[in-house]
Amino acid sequence: PGCRTLQTEPGRCRACRGPAWSGGHGSTRAGRKLRDQVLAEEPSCRDCGAPATEAGHVIPRAEGGQYVRANLKGQCRPCNLAQLRVDRRRAAGGPA
Repeated sequence: PGCRTLQTEPGRCRACRGPAWSGGHGSTRAGRKLRDQVLAEEPSCRDCGAPATEAGHVIPRAEGGQYVRANLKGQCRPCNLAQLRVDRRRAAGGPA
């Protein structure tokens, strides 16, 4: 948003892109272990109380949030997806 660089490919220009995705979210052995720890410690969704099936971020990655235990919370899939939609709109400069 707001960038005037001519793009020939979909997505953001190189200057506007964030850092490359570095895994996490269960894609590595350490990431799966951390997710399992979150779900064991928080078996209920922190947002609605349903059974937690995912580890969601408290501070979104786009805003500098890390994939560490202190920044993760147990969430059910619907709440996690709803949070992702809000976080993406906010990162794009739209309303939360």
